Amino acid sequence: MKKFLTMIFLTLSSVLFTRIKAQERVSTWSLYAEGGATMVHGLEMSSVDAAPGMNIFPEIGAGVSFDVRPWFRLGLNYDFSKYAREQRFSEFQPLEIPDGGEKLSERHGGLAYARMWTHYHAADLTFEFNMMELWKNRNDKRFDLYVGTGFGWLFAKGNTYDISMGHERWSESYKETINTWLNAVNTRHKFNAGYVPILLSAEFDISPVITVGLQGNYKHLLDSGSDYVPKGIGTASAVLRINL
Repeated sequence: MKKFLTMIFLTLSSVLFTRIKAQERVSTWSLYAEGGATMVHGLEMSSVDAAPGMNIFPEIGAGVSFDVRPWFRLGLNYDFSKYAREQRFSEFQPLEIPDGGEKLSERHGGLAYARMWTHYHAADLTFEFNMMELWKNRNDKRFDLYVGTGFGWLFAKGNTYDISMGHERWSESYKETINTWLNAVNTRHKFNAGYVPILLSAEFDISPVITVGLQGNYKHLLDSGSDYVPKGIGTASAVLRINL
């Protein structure tokens, strides 16, 4: 049994890590997993005096690709992450005194703390082109550089938590009264939005079966411009691909 397991290990090692020769992938499939970091831009709600780490969050994803030709492949991709914003205010501004409030001599207050966080799932179909195939006379075909775009759909939901507080000073001829107030609101939100992905993926074949790489991906959302819907989501990740 020990000799048998040793033989299997040596066979798999030779298959996975043998130096790859120049080859072309035509009508072949591959599976990949990736992980990295993501950040968003274009939210109407901006961070104010936020805690460290409120702008960059971990991201994971997976997908399947089909190499139609050495210079072109199709990708079906999925990824999951979240984004958040936090606001902290240490000073309150004077508030307008309403009509009929002659006895109301002072009024201060406003938003003291706010936090919004959103989790999302994204799936897209991409058309990817291997720019290295423009180099016709290259001898080593282990390195590939893909650029691509397509169309995807994003599903998101989250919460927004707001705390407002303040005080009012009422002055009369014989007494003065100060009232304080505190208001906390927790609001749930969700949205679905289409997006256009733009990707750049640098990949290196360490064997005929194993490919590693670095990937940058940007999602341009087609429905954005609110407190919790960004204009775009950017991701940088490391990729591990299994060629079938």
